[in-house]
Amino acid sequence: MVHRTGMSSWREIPQTLALPIRDEGVFAHGRLHWLSNGTEIAWFDVKTEEFGLTDAPRRCQNGQLVDLNGEVGFAYKDYGIRIELWVLKREEWVLRCRFDLGRLRYMDVVACGCWNDDGDILLTSNGGKRLFVYTLKTDDLKEVELDGPCETAIRMHRSSFFSISEQKYKYSHWL
Repeated sequence: MVHRTGMSSWREIPQTLALPIRDEGVFAHGRLHWLSNGTEIAWFDVKTEEFGLTDAPRRCQNGQLVDLNGEVGFAYKDYGIRIELWVLKREEWVLRCRFDLGRLRYMDVVACGCWNDDGDILLTSNGGKRLFVYTLKTDDLKEVELDGPCETAIRMHRSSFFSISEQKYKYSHWL
């Protein structure tokens, strides 16, 4: 069902997909995207109110969707050793970057999205308590040292404003 803006009513959509949905959705180019079963991306076009499917760039269970400055991204953790980051461009997946996790190997690393307009990637580990930034231009991965514990769930959305819930931070060290 969809909600009518400005009204207090819902209406049914005739076409639906019966697929499992994992994690949160990513909105880009008029569509809301969800990772389905690790091999497909389910999407809903808000204008046409139609559902569809797109194959994931890799058939795996250890991938996740991320918002990459308004683009649909797919982060794939390759056996805990490296991360591949793909972006959906005109219905095709393009490899954006691949980087080694260094000392973070085998840790619970999650890609959150773009850190800035340069396309640097924000990552978390240890349940979000540690933050890292991968710098695309220099191929560097460094930890962001917070002034106090990070007690906030991080969500990345394209905006001209970015905040981590009043946390003070500085770059700490290279990995």
